[in-house]
Amino acid sequence: MLALGLLVFIGAGFFTPRTPPTPPAPPTTLVPRTAPPDFIPADSSPSIIPNPNSGVEPKAEGDRGSASQYIVFALMVAGMGAIVLLIRRESRQKRAINAIDSGEPG
Repeated sequence: MLALGLLVFIGAGFFTPRTPPTPPAPPTTLVPRTAPPDFIPADSSPSIIPNPNSGVEPKAEGDRGSASQYIVFALMVAGMGAIVLLIRRESRQKRAINAIDSGEPG
């Protein structure tokens, strides 16, 4: 059965219609750029990324750059650190229990 399958697979390659090869694309010549691109001032075109020092100072709580946003960021970093420490502690406890059960030192 395997031989018959191989014969059909190989035979199909011989009897498939052949298409003539396509001619290669003509060579292209690239013109080197000697001048830098035109400078467009950032103020003349709209952008999703604001320029440095182009915004306004925070006036109310919750504005960008206000103290409450920095506090939330610090709490998030502290929370992630606490999660890492809890996982580490749990892992060490499990290793110690497994070492005691198996009789291995350390």
